[in-house]
Amino acid sequence: MTNINQKWQSIDGVHLSLAEEFTNGYNKRITVSELSKKTGIPIRTAFRKIGVLNDMGFLSYEISGKNKTYYINKNHQITKTTLMLIETNKTIKFIERHPKISIILDRLSEKNTIIIFGSYANNTQKKDSDIDILIFNESENITLPIKTHTQQTSYDKFKKALLKKNALAMEIYDNHIIFGDINKIVNLFIKA
Repeated sequence: MTNINQKWQSIDGVHLSLAEEFTNGYNKRITVSELSKKTGIPIRTAFRKIGVLNDMGFLSYEISGKNKTYYINKNHQITKTTLMLIETNKTIKFIERHPKISIILDRLSEKNTIIIFGSYANNTQKKDSDIDILIFNESENITLPIKTHTQQTSYDKFKKALLKKNALAMEIYDNHIIFGDINKIVNLFIKA
């Protein structure tokens, strides 16, 4: 247990940046060289940091040719906690980039879980872009004081859509920022 604890204490922003790439579709398989290119982290550093995430049990790998292809180890007890940390970190970065929008979403997420997806989740939005939002609430019609494209659903309907590989559900699965009950959404994504 001490070994995992020591590894956990060594987690830094570089580990989180690399691990975040695996939350763009929890079933993603990726090599360290691909991670290095996507994140701009030098490949030797990426190898060391991915090694720590693998040693902790968060990641596993398969060997294909000369490369190791890494993926989230959904069977390890530390994975869910690590995913919640990563998703929380993504939400914090969104709040820092969009403080005015975040104030509205934070108030709304007191009662409902919300997922931002599309260009705002990718950080590729333009000045006139609307915000794509999924709200987990079927009982009341919610209007927001900002330009949005809003969808409302229940957890059960979203889970079924994920399992059926519905296009919108898969877009959200691949690219998202979560406000509200991160734990519940991480559980849905792990099972998808």
